[in-house]
Order: sequence, then C-alpha cells, then structure tokens
Amino acid sequence: MRCSWILCLLVLGTAFAQVAAPPRTPQQKSSVADEDDDDDASTPPRAVSTLPAQTPVITIKGICDRQPSKPASVAKAASGARVPCATVVTRAEFERLTDALQPGMPASKKQQLGAAYSKFIVTAHEARKRGLDKSADVELMIEFARLQILTEKLNRTLQNEAARISDENVSDYYRKSIATFEQATLQRIFIPRTRRLEQAANDGKPENKKAEPKAGDVMKQEAASIYARAVAGEAFEQLQKEAFATAGVKGTSSTNMGDVRRTSLPPAHAAVFELKPGEVSQVISDSTGHYVYRMVSKGVLPLEQVRNEISETVQGQRMRELAQGIQGSSTIELNDAYFAPQPADPAPVAATSKTETNITRR
Repeated sequence: MRCSWILCLLVLGTAFAQVAAPPRTPQQKSSVADEDDDDDASTPPRAVSTLPAQTPVITIKGICDRQPSKPASVAKAASGARVPCATVVTRAEFERLTDALQPGMPASKKQQLGAAYSKFIVTAHEARKRGLDKSADVELMIEFARLQILTEKLNRTLQNEAARISDENVSDYYRKSIATFEQATLQRIFIPRTRRLEQAANDGKPENKKAEPKAGDVMKQEAASIYARAVAGEAFEQLQKEAFATAGVKGTSSTNMGDVRRTSLPPAHAAVFELKPGEVSQVISDSTGHYVYRMVSKGVLPLEQVRNEISETVQGQRMRELAQGIQGSSTIELNDAYFAPQPADPAPVAATSKTETNITRR
C-alpha cells in the first residue's frame, strides 16, 4: 500500500467512531456494545470464515492504483488476455484492516466498514489524480495521523498489560480495601433547610414578617427535635411526614434506602457506616438539608460478588499508572505568549445619545 493510506486509515478511524469502538475487557461492556452484540446474535452469522484467504471481498472496477494479491480467477486468466482494471481487496487483506481498527469486529460493523472503505479508495484515487498527495499540507497531515495511530496502538498495548490481573491481585485488593465493600441497610429522614411558607391574605405586614423566625432556624430546630424523637424510637416514616409538613413540602418520601454501599453516600455522610444496627446518627447537615440515619443492618459483600468490580478498578489504576509513567518521563512546555487565551477585543462604542441629539437638532 502507498504511504497515503495512513491518512486514509486516520480518516477511516474518525469516520468510524461508532463502528470501531476502543477495545474492551470482558468486564467493560457498555450498554451500547451489548445492544450491538444482541443484534449480531439475532442475525445468522455469515460463513466468511470458510472463504479462502485470497477470495475477493471488495472489487472496485476502473481503479488499479495498487497491486493486491491476485485472486484465483485472475491467476487463471488466459495468457495474454487483457485483465480489466480493478482494485481487489481480498478477505485476508480486509481482515487485517478490521483487526487493526477493532479486534473482533462484529459482522454487522464489517459490512459498514466495507462500504465506507470502498468509498475512501475511490475518493483517494481521485485525490491522487489531482496531485493532492504531493502537497506539503498532506504530508504534515500524514505525519500527524501517524502520531495518532501510534498513540492509539500504544493505548491498546497498555490496556492489554493493565488487564493482566491474577486472582492474587484481586484477593489482595479486596483484603486491603474491605471497607469499600461494606453494605448496609439504612433508613433516612430528610429535613429541608428552608420552609415554603404560604403568606396569609390578611397577614402580609412587614412588621409581622420581621418578627417571624428565620425559616432556616426553624428547620434546624425541627431537625434537632426529629433526631431526639428518632433516638427515642419513633417511626421514621411518621417523622419524615412531620418534617415535610413543617417545611411546607407536599408529598411523601420513603425513609427506606435499602442496601447501600459506603461509596454511594456523600463523603460527609459515610460516617453512618460506623453505627451499629439499631443506632441513630447525629444530625448531618449540608447545603441540601439535614439528615438523620438509622442503621438497620450491615455486612461485607463476598469476594466472588465483587470480583469483576475489583478487576475493573485495578485495571483502571494500572492504566493510569502506566500513562503517568510515560508522560512523567518528559517535560512539556507551552509558550503562553502564543497559546494563552488572548484578551477579548473591547466592544465597539455604540452611538451616544449626544450624537443622536445633534442629529435631531439638525
């Protein structure tokens, strides 16, 4: 292939952001990828694997910019007979491309890639006819494409290295981060920070409003009262209703949070995991409101249940460490005199009223 095909591959990779997704480990399947797999599962697989490697899978008549492997039909052409001008991509050549772009590319994506790849060959042929491949800017773009392709190849290599996780690695992480896998069944009362007061029609005087306590103070006192009653054993559901009524909030909210992990709570709330079953937390206040928790039960998730989660976490940590090691081996300096954002140009001065007045006076 000619060197300008590197640029074609870059454009191909950009155009196929939806086709050639980055490689995933078995634990890193997205919902979109799952849908694609489902589509492929519902479509009968094509028997492409039975085709000989030199079988043409793409034929473009009228273009012969390159000399691919000759298919059997061409090799058997009569001696001296004129062979029609055509560009032929064999199964082996096309699969080398798909493996380079996305190892294990599903059949449905190969069909989309084949259609687009064919168009790229045609348009690149026309560009070469016009001498565009000889221009200086194209050479720069090819070099930039080369850097991007090498970066993508390195990323894939690092991902493969980071994915080599043993059972010992998983067990070690589980043992050292056991608190991460604690799970608790909690109840929670939410007390809004402010009240939604309805102004009485006959009581809108400023002096009355001034005498009224601040809504924030009222709700803070309400939170302290609800905490004391919760410690005394009153039902959380009833206390939640009263908190909303005091705040002027219509509707209800369940206090049962179900099973939650320590990491699923806001950092300032994670201390509730130190409670014993049956204990009630102190009032926890933040910008969203006041909270009172009760620990119903807690335990630790078994290793087998979180094995995949740990593998993903360890892989992510290793990937970051590898990337930081590479970037940290050199120092990058950007000249702020060139790259720093330039100050915005001052807005043009609008016509003044004085000018308008002068015109009016004329």
